[in-house]
Amino acid sequence: TNTSLMSYYKALTSVVGKTPLTPLYTLGFHQCKYSYMSQEEVLEVNEKLKEHNILCDSITLDIDHTDGMRYFTWNYETFPNPDEIVKKVCDEDKRKLYTINDPHIKVDNNYHVYDKIIK
Repeated sequence: TNTSLMSYYKALTSVVGKTPLTPLYTLGFHQCKYSYMSQEEVLEVNEKLKEHNILCDSITLDIDHTDGMRYFTWNYETFPNPDEIVKKVCDEDKRKLYTINDPHIKVDNNYHVYDKIIK
């Protein structure tokens, strides 16, 4: 019955808590692909979304925004001005900008994160 289901729900949530509502922006359109190869490409996609009136809540950068595919780094050769991307995508166009960090570390003795792990 509905009464027993509701009492079960109340008992369960009193122990584990209630799930918070999902942030509204997570329910929208998120632009992501493998992979944007340059800052210019990201800004072009951002402009095309506006030009064609495509609603978009976020743009996600995959691994190529990093230096040599090493997470927690930035590729300044192909993405020379991260502040410009943030200003344009986030501040002016009110989108979120995400960078992907997969759960692995590149094996590279010249990579400070890997070096700390093996020592």
